[in-house]
Amino acid sequence: MNSDTAIAEAAVKPAALAQRTTNGAARARALQALQQQAVATTSVIEYHSQGHLVIIGPAAEAAPLAEQLVEQLATIAIVDPDPAAQRPTLDDRIPFLHAEVDRIEGHLGDFQIVLRDRGNQTLALKSLLGRNWPQLDMVLDLSTQPYFDAQISPPGYFATRGDNNKLASYLVVIPELVGEFEKPRYFKYNPDICVHARNQMTACSRCIDACPTLAIRSIGEQVEVDPYLCQGGGSCAAVCPSGAMQYVYPALGNTLDRMRQLLKDYHQAKGQLARVVFFEEANSNTVYQQLAAVEENLIPISVEELGALDLAVLLNTLTYGAQQVIVVLGPDTPLRIRDTLQQQQALTTHFLQGLGYSRERVVITSAEGLSILPAEIENELPVATYAGFDDKRTMIHLALEHLYHHASLQPEILELPEGAPFGEIRVDAQRCTLCMACTGACPTGSLLAGNESPQLKFIEEHCVQCGLCEQTCPENAISRQQRYLCDTERRRGRRLLYEEAPFHCISCGKPFATRRVIENIQNKLEGHWMFDNDRAMRRLQMCEDCRINDMWDEQGS
Repeated sequence: MNSDTAIAEAAVKPAALAQRTTNGAARARALQALQQQAVATTSVIEYHSQGHLVIIGPAAEAAPLAEQLVEQLATIAIVDPDPAAQRPTLDDRIPFLHAEVDRIEGHLGDFQIVLRDRGNQTLALKSLLGRNWPQLDMVLDLSTQPYFDAQISPPGYFATRGDNNKLASYLVVIPELVGEFEKPRYFKYNPDICVHARNQMTACSRCIDACPTLAIRSIGEQVEVDPYLCQGGGSCAAVCPSGAMQYVYPALGNTLDRMRQLLKDYHQAKGQLARVVFFEEANSNTVYQQLAAVEENLIPISVEELGALDLAVLLNTLTYGAQQVIVVLGPDTPLRIRDTLQQQQALTTHFLQGLGYSRERVVITSAEGLSILPAEIENELPVATYAGFDDKRTMIHLALEHLYHHASLQPEILELPEGAPFGEIRVDAQRCTLCMACTGACPTGSLLAGNESPQLKFIEEHCVQCGLCEQTCPENAISRQQRYLCDTERRRGRRLLYEEAPFHCISCGKPFATRRVIENIQNKLEGHWMFDNDRAMRRLQMCEDCRINDMWDEQGS
């Protein structure tokens, strides 16, 4: 996971991609044209490695590797977790430590390793090594249980898990990781529309749960991404309900515009029934071998990681002219990315079936599964011509509006499964006091207060069903319902959820609350020693200014 997770330049491989038919020739022309399209750039993240390697493992395995690598790398330290192991005879340049590793953090060029001694005391490895070790650049972990829980290890950390084949490949790579290295900054985060938390209440942790590198953590009402741990999985942006977490290498709009042009080129070259096949770049050889023996309307698109294929990409690939989207999992696709893909496919299929389209429009399979996919798919859908934008929810709405317009079923409302980021808010009129705590908690602006009267309004298109309003409401008056309102005008319009006549100050007549708020306050304070007289209770029916004036008048008298 070290480069672009969006559409990559898919090189045509003549040996694997035949051109026996018109579809095959159209596919070749479209893929060749794709290579000429620019990919949006982003800033870079830099790593600096001086070649300091720490080998963790039994002495019998670690010592020979240290001797093997000491001529290629500046220095090597060995940390042996078995204090009873006999100290081997090593090159004087190789520090050797008997200690148990407590934890490892960091990344290429900046690892922190904490050891635990026999007295159960912890200390940093750097403090033992002294000034000759200004940084720990790489870690070769020979233990069967790695010290990182992430499904994808950080750059510079190599865990063999007892696999000698992995060890052999690592020994080729490790000596090359000396110097300065760059990778794209894959993400952009907008905390203003993040629905992670408000008022010490947590509503959404989807990006944290989906990240296979554990690069995202909560910092109160926002999240924080460690750009050095992030390796471009894209699953964080895929599951983000509001679009606060965005993929920027390239941005969504650029990705979709390239897909739109690819399919346009395919159809202009007389290609029919286009079926787009997304697959990992690392899995390309296997996929191309399978594509050589199947229908030539399957257009292969190599992506560095599949996690960026979210609802917006899947739906808009269909509206831009693909009759089917096929996602090919690789043997090493991390579990969290697999789960994210399945969630996105399930929600996409739910929308499609609700509009009368086949569930086979979006398929997840293996490379071997390409040869057994049904060849028959639905008739071609009219192609959308709108451009791509960087706003994920806008692109989802545009795609659904296009699909709805051409659908065999056109329901007013599509009921959605739990967890879907679309829906309405319902208010219990018997409970709501119009305190407006919900409007203060809503991060997307879907809940609004009335301008000059006690009203609660709602814009359904903005709602991501995060639940912050429901958690915040002190009267338990709010509930949510996942659904999709197909009528664009109604979905975008302001809807009145609840209103009350204003309560007017009994002294000056200014409206300042609702009658239910005043009644609730009076009921809760009844019998309190500070409000055991009529004058104190009457102040509760006054606006702030008149209440203060009355208190001064009482003291003066």
